Amino acid sequence: MLRVIVILALIYLSATVAKAFQTSATLQSNRDEMIRVLSTLPSVMLIVEDQQRLDFGGKNLELAVTQAGAFYKDPDIAGHMADQVLSVCTDPVFQVQAQGLVWLLVEQGIGDLSIGKMWFYFLVRRGMIYTLSNQECGFEVRGLLSDTRFLGTRTDMTARLDTNTLREFYRVESKATRIGATKQLVRLSDRELLHIVCKVEVQLLNLIDATPDTPRLKSALRNIEAVDNTRAFCVGRRLYQAVFLLDQNDLRSELSYLGQP
Repeated sequence: MLRVIVILALIYLSATVAKAFQTSATLQSNRDEMIRVLSTLPSVMLIVEDQQRLDFGGKNLELAVTQAGAFYKDPDIAGHMADQVLSVCTDPVFQVQAQGLVWLLVEQGIGDLSIGKMWFYFLVRRGMIYTLSNQECGFEVRGLLSDTRFLGTRTDMTARLDTNTLREFYRVESKATRIGATKQLVRLSDRELLHIVCKVEVQLLNLIDATPDTPRLKSALRNIEAVDNTRAFCVGRRLYQAVFLLDQNDLRSELSYLGQP
């Protein structure tokens, strides 16, 4: 996927096109035209050069270019993008999700994949968290890391994956994105959520009890928004460890919960 700045440029371009024919066409024809415009972007955008600037090279560069172009040519994914862009054009109050036009679809569809694919996806995602500095991880755990920085870190990490891992990651991402573009997000019930939170808390407290800083980390867990980045970093990493310690029956629900926007 392209960086947020490219997506923002796409929004600007598409908004300009949309406004030009809003007065003479229906919303549906606007949407159809937007999908057509999106499908042509891979042929006019400098995708190869863009991915090279993101440090992709060799076989990884080929995979990244193919992945970036495929999203614009997929009618369901492009339809979602068109809906978001046209909403901005027609409603000044509407705001596109800060995490971008495609990333939200990945999160929305990941819960419908098999346990094996979900497991793989979150192992790679955990690696993303682990590449953050202590300060950035602390910000992420407390919900303060900027979307631009988080997406930039994700791109940096995927560029460094070995080719086989990157190929499989893109396959999982593509499947999740297409599911996310064609279905409504199904959230866990309050009962399911409480069950999972309790299970994770037990594992997390066990991991914290094994550290030399148990009292301070337990205190941080009770008020994560107010703690310093170092303790938030320690709690965040152990949270991911705790999730992967769940048995398979609970793992699907927890991975689904982690993937929800």
